Amino acid sequence: MGQFIHRFGKFIEADKVYLAWASNDIDTMLAAIDIKSNPLDRHYLLLNIVNLSYSKREIEYYKEIAIKTAKLHISEIKPILDYFNKYEHCTPSIPTFQQYATILTEIGEYNNAINICKKALELGLDDGTQGNYDARIKRIEKKRDKAFK
Repeated sequence: MGQFIHRFGKFIEADKVYLAWASNDIDTMLAAIDIKSNPLDRHYLLLNIVNLSYSKREIEYYKEIAIKTAKLHISEIKPILDYFNKYEHCTPSIPTFQQYATILTEIGEYNNAINICKKALELGLDDGTQGNYDARIKRIEKKRDKAFK
């Protein structure tokens, strides 16, 4: 008998995407990135890939994975948020936005980083800091202005 998880208000058998993100192994997760799944497990798969690759972003290979996966995660955020609102009755923490904005800032793509922060604000997300995304935007603007002086 397989492992069962609670999704859509009922118990279902865990799929390959769930097993991949729960493995905490980046290669296993990357192998599952093209497998269809429910929004919750898809979210955690993409989130965990971003988290693991972000933590190793000084290595170009991982930085590219973080960028590619963050773009994908953000592009799929609507059904993920819809799932959380309907079944979990909460807004999830989505550090992908701040991690992606950080990488964009580090590579000098300041305006893109600001746009990512604005998108997070539009979605009602919180970055967990005292000033939230508004303060993050101001910090990025300062770095941008300093870089262009």
